[in-house]
Amino acid sequence: MRKLAARLKSEGLHARAAELLEHQLQSRAQDVAQGPLSIEVAELHLLAGRPARALAVLRRTADTLYPEAMTIARVRLEAIALFQSGQQEAALAILADQPGTSDLREELQWRRRDWTALARTAPPADRRMTEVTQVRILRRAIAMAMVGDEAGLEVHGPLGVGA
Repeated sequence: MRKLAARLKSEGLHARAAELLEHQLQSRAQDVAQGPLSIEVAELHLLAGRPARALAVLRRTADTLYPEAMTIARVRLEAIALFQSGQQEAALAILADQPGTSDLREELQWRRRDWTALARTAPPADRRMTEVTQVRILRRAIAMAMVGDEAGLEVHGPLGVGA
């Protein structure tokens, strides 16, 4: 079934792949085995433009205690599904105290045009100048400029260090 779902996904048939794997999730997977499968099903529902279905899958499989990395992945997907469902505040709220989600939180703030919150974010901890880090720094600088934090830009710069 997983091979067929992978082929459907590769052809852009995300909804069909999600339905196929969701059947497997409901009928066969148990306990911790539900974790990776629920993540995959939720991702496919999101790709198919069905955030409510993604939320339903994540919530139906939330009773199990998953490893930390899997829990973070599930929280990230839940936040994306909430955001896509128009529940932007709820999406940001569940990310508030979660480790490893600052990049997603910043992305959601950017999409909301919440310049004040984005300007207050900590600079990226990763000092390697990857494309993602460059985008995060640029967006932070734009947000600081949008809220008129010229002093912050001059003193600290978007990197959070002396300019």
